[in-house]
Amino acid sequence: MTTVKQGKASIVHDRSGKCLTEERQILNRWTEYCSELYNHKANGDPSVLNCTQTDTEDDHPILRREVEAAVQSLKKG
Repeated sequence: MTTVKQGKASIVHDRSGKCLTEERQILNRWTEYCSELYNHKANGDPSVLNCTQTDTEDDHPILRREVEAAVQSLKKG
């Protein structure tokens, strides 16, 4: 069974809703659209990105025998 290759049908509109038909206009609109996506002003709280210094001392270190047991339980290959 063979399938007929379908052409790609997509409509691109400018900011005012006008349908763009020329390749150059469509390319310019995609450039404009993508620029808007990446230049979006975030309104989040930047303080959530600040990490507090944590103690590097681990109260429960992993024991060598635990690692060996885990490796032994792995499937071969």
